[in-house]
Amino acid sequence: MDSARLARFSALPPLNRANQYSEKSRCKICGGHAAAFDIADFYKYCNSGNFYEFGLSGTIVSYLRCPDCGFIFTGFFDDWSAEEFSKFIYNEDYIRVDPEYLSIRPERMAREWAVRFAGCDSVRILDYGSGAGIFAERLRSAGVNIISYDPFSSPCRPEGRFDVVTCFEVLEHAPRPHDMLKDMKGFLDTGGCILFSTGIQPKDIMERRCSWWYIGPRNGHVSIFTENALACLAEAAGLRLYMGHGTHAFVPGVPSPAALAVLNASGPWVHRLVLGAPSAVDAGNAHAWHGIETAMQGRYRWTRVPQLEWRIAAVAAGVAQIQVVIPFLIEVEQGFAARCTLTVGSQRKPLSVADNRLVATVQANDAMILHITLHTPPPRSPSDLRGAPDPRPLGLAIRLRDGGGE
Repeated sequence: MDSARLARFSALPPLNRANQYSEKSRCKICGGHAAAFDIADFYKYCNSGNFYEFGLSGTIVSYLRCPDCGFIFTGFFDDWSAEEFSKFIYNEDYIRVDPEYLSIRPERMAREWAVRFAGCDSVRILDYGSGAGIFAERLRSAGVNIISYDPFSSPCRPEGRFDVVTCFEVLEHAPRPHDMLKDMKGFLDTGGCILFSTGIQPKDIMERRCSWWYIGPRNGHVSIFTENALACLAEAAGLRLYMGHGTHAFVPGVPSPAALAVLNASGPWVHRLVLGAPSAVDAGNAHAWHGIETAMQGRYRWTRVPQLEWRIAAVAAGVAQIQVVIPFLIEVEQGFAARCTLTVGSQRKPLSVADNRLVATVQANDAMILHITLHTPPPRSPSDLRGAPDPRPLGLAIRLRDGGGE
């Protein structure tokens, strides 16, 4: 072993599970403590077969994953300039790692969206992250009012505001997703919406890790989302997340008639609604929650009563279903969460439990305010259950919805 390698090995810290977390590795979406996830060579590209077809670069890109919202990201590219991205990623070799980039994919998508945009001729549309501009060019020939903008290939920013921004296979390229969404939102007219697509992590991502084909640093895929991470991203921008079949949307509280026409033509949609413990309590709900506590995975409150209530401004326009998600960290005893149910308006629903999340799907209606009630078994105290020195009645440790992730 040479002296330099010997020095590196000698400096390694003892094995400790806490080493996977770092104060410098806060989640870029929700601010939670992100943990070491996996590594990929810089030359790994999006190929479901041999993703090292072009060999190894010898440069390792480390990815982290947030245990709160599930977001996977890397800080490797955070200090890269636009010129460096153009030189080392979006260069003349890019078509070799994304052969459908120039024409195949935009041609196919243009055919699909020409049908969806039919009858929306007056809707002003901006295609954000447009690449070579083929998608917009084909739609314009079909009578759609659309223009292109791409920070790399078409960097001249358009003027005016738009009813709809399309953003297909772009968010995964954003080192700073909040900044990108803010930039897109800045192009929207009042009530406008954003239609987008991006790869969503599969359920077995913890087994696949960076062997999942969609994680490809050579493609510039630096941000890999879960539905929960997208919901957090939307909420921070004052938007709602609609999930569709391959296409999703960021929607304001009151969509404009133009945006609504496009949403109705592009659905059906599922409004993903993520609930959490309140960051502050008042006389109306102080009896229901214990104080804020902090764990490595984020901030939370224990429930202290068997009924927890939320009132949410509903968005029913263009939505077929509402999926309610309540993330929690701990249950006071095994099987407690599985015995919970949910009432949304007049609909009483069982809850499924997966990955420390309670999930129920209900049919949307025209109610402007959703009254949601979580029904739990009677809370139990750790002192009664295990003889622990904690006499508080506890049920579920539910994550805070702001400042502590999901």
